Amino acid sequence: MTEIYAILVFLFVLFLLLGSSVWVGLALMGVAWVGMEMFTNRPAGDAMITTIWTGASSWTLTALPLFIWMGEILFRTRLSQDLFRGLAPWMRFLPVVYYIPILQVVQFLPQYQDLLPQR
Repeated sequence: MTEIYAILVFLFVLFLLLGSSVWVGLALMGVAWVGMEMFTNRPAGDAMITTIWTGASSWTLTALPLFIWMGEILFRTRLSQDLFRGLAPWMRFLPVVYYIPILQVVQFLPQYQDLLPQR
C-alpha cells in the first residue's frame, strides 16, 4: 500500500508543478525532493546536490548546445536550402523510395565543406 501512496503523491506533485508552469527539469527535481523528504531518512539537500552536480557536469551534455548552435548556423546561412536546391534536379528522376536514404546522407554533407561547389 505504501508504493501506491508514493506513486499517488509523486503524480500529484508532478502534475501540480507542471500545471503551475514550472519547467520540466525543475518539476522533476521538485518531485525528487518531495520523495526524499517524505519517504527517506536521508537529508535531501546533500544527496540531491551531489547527484545533480554529477549529472550536470558530464561531458555528454556538452554536445547538446553544439547541435543547437549547428542548427542555428544552418538556418541563418541558408546552407541547407542551398543543398536541397542543388540536389533537386538530380532527385526529380528518382523514385520516392530513395528519398529517405538520400536525405540521411545530406545530413552529413555540411561536415565536408570542400565537397560543395564554391561561389
